[in-house]
Amino acid sequence: MIKNAPLVSVIIPVYNAEKYVEQAVRSIMNQTYQNLEILITDDCSTDGSFAILQKLAEEDARIKLFRNEYNQKIVRTLNALVERAAGKYIARMDADDISASKRIEKQVAFLEANPDIAICGTNAWHIDEKGKVLRCSHLASSNDDIQKYKLFACPFYHPTVLVNALIFKNNRYDEKYLYAEDFELWLRILANHKSINLKDRLLYYRVLPNSISSNSISQARQKQLSNSLYRFDQILLIKKIRNPISAGALSYSLLREKKVKKSLLLKIALINILYFMIVEVFQRLFIFIYNHISQGLHK
Repeated sequence: MIKNAPLVSVIIPVYNAEKYVEQAVRSIMNQTYQNLEILITDDCSTDGSFAILQKLAEEDARIKLFRNEYNQKIVRTLNALVERAAGKYIARMDADDISASKRIEKQVAFLEANPDIAICGTNAWHIDEKGKVLRCSHLASSNDDIQKYKLFACPFYHPTVLVNALIFKNNRYDEKYLYAEDFELWLRILANHKSINLKDRLLYYRVLPNSISSNSISQARQKQLSNSLYRFDQILLIKKIRNPISAGALSYSLLREKKVKKSLLLKIALINILYFMIVEVFQRLFIFIYNHISQGLHK
C-alpha cells in the first residue's frame, strides 16, 4: 500500500451512456486504491443515465454528481470537472469503458516515485459493445519514445491518463479542438513536461459502431475540425511549441480515422515546409551578418 495515499480526483463526463455507465463507474468504485473523489457530470442525457448515476451516488459517498443545465459538450464539461477537482492527481475515465481494479493504485505508485512525470497513461484492451476483447495496444512507454510517437499519433488513451493536478489545471482543454481536445492538450503539456505509459493494460477501451473513434463524422463537424486543426498549426508556427510538425501529426492521426480530408494534410505539410524554409533563411542570414560584423571588429 502507498503511505500517506494522496487524494485522486476521477473525472467522468456522461452523455447518453445508460447501457455501460454503471459498469464504468463501478470499475472506479471498486478500485484497490480507495482515496478517491469521483466527480461525474451528466451533460443533459436524454436516456436513463442520470437515474443510474443517482443510484450509484447513494451507494458511495465518494461520488459527487453534477448535471449541466443544458448540453455543453465534452470539452466544457471536462474543464468544469477539472476545476472542481481537489486531488493531487486527476484521473480521466469515460462512461463506456472499464478500468482494471489496480489501475489507479499502479499509476499513483509510479507518479509518487517519479515526481518529475506529469502524465501517466497505460496500455489498453480494445473491447466491442458486448465486452469481447478485440485486440490489445502496444503504446510507446518511455518519455523519449512518447516524444517521438506524438509526431505520428496521439500517444495516450484518453481515459487511462493520471495527471498532476496542478499541471492539468494550468493546461485546460481547448474548445476549438472538439474531437481532438485530448491530443491538442497532450501536445501542449508534453512541450514542457515528461510522461510515461505503463506497459500494463489497465483499461478495457470500448469501441462502438457509432463512436468518434470508429466512424467518420458529419461534413459539418469535419469542416469545424479542419478549421480548428489549421488554426492549431498556425499557433504552432507562432509559438514554436516543441516541434512545428506536431499539428501535421495530429491531422495525420485523424486522417487515418477518416476524420479529415487529404487536402488538409497537404495544406499543413506545405505550411510546415514553408516554416522550415523561413527559419533556415533567417538562421543563415543571422550567421552571415554575425560573421561579417565579427570580421569588421577584428580588422
